Amino acid sequence: MKITVRMYKESPNLRFLEEAIELANFCQSYFYYQIEHHNDELLSRNEKGKANYRKAIDIVYNIFGKHAVFVTDAAFDNNYFSYTGPLVGVITTADWSEKFAPPSLTAFLAREIVLSSICFCANVTEQDIDRISRDPSIGCVFDFCDNKADIRFGLVAGYISLETKAELLRHRVDQRVIDAAEKVLNLIRLDAIGKPFHFNREEAFIVMKFGQHDENTNSYEHGIKPALTEFGLIPTRADDDPQMKTLSEKVLEHIEKSRLVVIKVDEISANVYFELGYARALKKDLLLVCRSSQVANVPIDIKGWELATYSDGDFVGLKRTVAMYLERILPHRRN
Repeated sequence: MKITVRMYKESPNLRFLEEAIELANFCQSYFYYQIEHHNDELLSRNEKGKANYRKAIDIVYNIFGKHAVFVTDAAFDNNYFSYTGPLVGVITTADWSEKFAPPSLTAFLAREIVLSSICFCANVTEQDIDRISRDPSIGCVFDFCDNKADIRFGLVAGYISLETKAELLRHRVDQRVIDAAEKVLNLIRLDAIGKPFHFNREEAFIVMKFGQHDENTNSYEHGIKPALTEFGLIPTRADDDPQMKTLSEKVLEHIEKSRLVVIKVDEISANVYFELGYARALKKDLLLVCRSSQVANVPIDIKGWELATYSDGDFVGLKRTVAMYLERILPHRRN
């Protein structure tokens, strides 16, 4: 689902929004967030320098339509930080960095954008959202935070309560939406407790046995690598990293920070399967590659998983198969 997030292009807080979008796009594939800049502030302010809350919602819907998130630096006249509705979301950055950070404005914006995204996917009205919202605050992303300081508590907790999940499922929210939101909330939580996660949204880490001019090398050079590059991803192997660390340390570090992990599973290797398990435990997006002739030899535990298969030596076909997979999970990245 594509969601457009809009902000005044001259805003001093634009960089925080860009960081929030980077974070949200990095860790999940259900939502794709795109920033669009506009030339005007859009919201008029009263003599106290505040914008009308309800009017702001109407303006955003009338100008941008549904499933738009609008971020402004203007404070609202009712002292709220945001509006989350079934059609649009409105967020203000006013006061956060001066009075409520840490956690960072980046973490706050990411939280509010994710909250709006969930509501866009639900069969709900404004009244339903009010009823789902938790009051008093318990740390759930759906907390109603009349006391602004409670939002910090929600950022540190970084979760969706079981009761709220049940309500969302009842309102026909796909489980994939909840899973995607929780991935983002987990990174927000790390930022909020002072342990921000460092990631590389351009990296695709490659896990396979490497030799010299063999099937694996050719499949990487002529099939996997060009497909990844076509989607703006940087294929990376552990031996590309010059850091003075053990190979296993480098492998695990790259798996953690990479956007996608590509694993070739058609040769029995304890290391490869350990790294597959580690990536799986981190809930990374995975692409498993296997020669068609070796599918029967793949361990039974992963035979039921989706495999990108290709005929021996058909690296053009492999490139096409990998590209089809990437088109499904990262469609907006294609060059």
